Amino acid sequence: MKEIQKNIYFTIFLVILLVPSLGLILKLDFNENCENRALAEKPKFEISDQYFKEFEVYFKERIGFRNTLSHLNSSLKFNFLNSSVKPTEVLIGKNGFLIYTSKKDEEMASYIGSNSWTPSELESQYQMHFQRKQFLDSMKADYLIVVCPNKNQIYPEYLPWQMKMQTIKNDSRAQQLNDLFKRKNSTISYLYLKDALLSKKGKDLMYFKHDTHWNKLGAFYAYQKIMDELGIKPFEISDFLVTKKSKSTADLKNLLGICNDYNLTESVPDFVFSNSSMKATEVKCNHNSAIQLKNENAKDKRTILVFQDSFGTALTHFISLHFKNTIFVPSDYNENDIKQLKPDIVIAEKVERHL
Repeated sequence: MKEIQKNIYFTIFLVILLVPSLGLILKLDFNENCENRALAEKPKFEISDQYFKEFEVYFKERIGFRNTLSHLNSSLKFNFLNSSVKPTEVLIGKNGFLIYTSKKDEEMASYIGSNSWTPSELESQYQMHFQRKQFLDSMKADYLIVVCPNKNQIYPEYLPWQMKMQTIKNDSRAQQLNDLFKRKNSTISYLYLKDALLSKKGKDLMYFKHDTHWNKLGAFYAYQKIMDELGIKPFEISDFLVTKKSKSTADLKNLLGICNDYNLTESVPDFVFSNSSMKATEVKCNHNSAIQLKNENAKDKRTILVFQDSFGTALTHFISLHFKNTIFVPSDYNENDIKQLKPDIVIAEKVERHL
């Protein structure tokens, strides 16, 4: 009997050792990698310490059934223990809110105020925008800086206690710039959207629960404020058909390695403009990475150029309703792009954690 037990234990042990390796060779897994990063590639063989270090990383990240086990581990911790497998990147807030805490993107530092600019750094930022304004004046183009607030600035009530306890000061870089432009009575147009979005808080969320970004409702209110700042009358919410759709949002859920978890879907608003003749269509742009939308029926015949990050994507539908040519470039402000595209208005949009 003992011999049988010993053989059973040995077989189980052998299976535990061999199955992951066999899964690596045969590329077996029930889930795809849904993390927001590329996994390590197999290094080229050579006899060196570096090769063995790289192979160890490769083996850990490509081991058989890794994605399935990672998904199960993350899902169990989130759904039953209300905890995160990656607390340095994502924390679980109240009511299942996922909160981004990455040091790389300085999300936590931006919220707790630990990365505030020194007076000299702040002045350098001002001079950078002042020089941009001078250049755009010479190009006869208007300039607007748009800073999108982090989700935790709009919904602090959902933050976990760990974040609230670490707060040093409520003076983010975005707020520092806002205060500086006011003190200088600057002619530079600067729009930090925090107050505008806070004033619109209601029963419907403006940001995704399981994602860092705003949803289309948040983008709509941001668009209205941007148009006001440009001196253009925005459309009202009554000009759109607004419906609710079930959506499984991505970036924070994926960062935890939770894939295809239908418990993490949420009902989010979708906007369709009532006047179909005002719909902009995408056209070929003489810029490799740009998206150009043409709206022949727009009242404003000018060209607007938006330098954007991922928050700017949800704005495209709204802003393009107003201009004959709307160009979105997924990069930071670039003078060469301006010289090439010759816009009448330039918006530099950025989420505050990237300042």
